[in-house]
Amino acid sequence: MKKYIYIDYENKGDIKQFPNIDSKYFVFVGADQNPKIAPSKNVKTIKIEGSGKNAADLHIAFYLQKYINIPDVEHFIISNDKGFDVLVKHINNKGKKVWRKESLNQVLNLPNIDTNKHWVKVMNNLTAISQNKRPKNEKTLKSHLKTLFIIDSVTDNEIQNIINRMYA
Repeated sequence: MKKYIYIDYENKGDIKQFPNIDSKYFVFVGADQNPKIAPSKNVKTIKIEGSGKNAADLHIAFYLQKYINIPDVEHFIISNDKGFDVLVKHINNKGKKVWRKESLNQVLNLPNIDTNKHWVKVMNNLTAISQNKRPKNEKTLKSHLKTLFIIDSVTDNEIQNIINRMYA
């Protein structure tokens, strides 16, 4: 299932990478913020017009409403702001799939990319390969990763742990 991820950058400005794993990212940045986000067809940066206590929240709610009825899409708000929980509960009561999470890793079932150099290497490698040329199943993925880590002395068990996270 595709994921639409709405990121409150004012609140979660530590996000630097946006893995291309069947996801679309909407990054909401403050009027005075100039984040260094690489251009991508899966990442849309939305500059908040003006300022105010809930300016980012209202922009996120607007875009969430705009895309909520797309079939087979789960929606995630990445923010520490618990004020979104009321909106999330209301939308879920209407039969839609929306969650608030405090980190992108929680949404994508990723390990902590700051401390897992192997994961970063895998994500950088796979996102550099066009989608139609990536490994198509677990067997070909395992073979691909063994080749990728041939000089890093990564064990089969470590490779399997990476694969397990990808299929979680």
